Amino acid sequence: MVNTIQEKEWVGKFGEEYTQVNYRGQKELLWKTNFAKLYLDRFPDLKLIKERIYPYLADRKLVNHAFLLKKIENFR
Repeated sequence: MVNTIQEKEWVGKFGEEYTQVNYRGQKELLWKTNFAKLYLDRFPDLKLIKERIYPYLADRKLVNHAFLLKKIENFR
């Protein structure tokens, strides 16, 4: 018997463009983009169930992006 995850929730840095973010003075460790769109474009058997944008309290221009994806059964 194989147990598979049908839904996956993800929280990440959000940006309309793929952008590198400095992390603790280091480069090439953290990026921001629209990760929900990235996953949906690459995996057609996924469906967006829920999506939310959470602005930072200290800087409203910075936001986190939370989304819930579900794998479509019997795709194709």
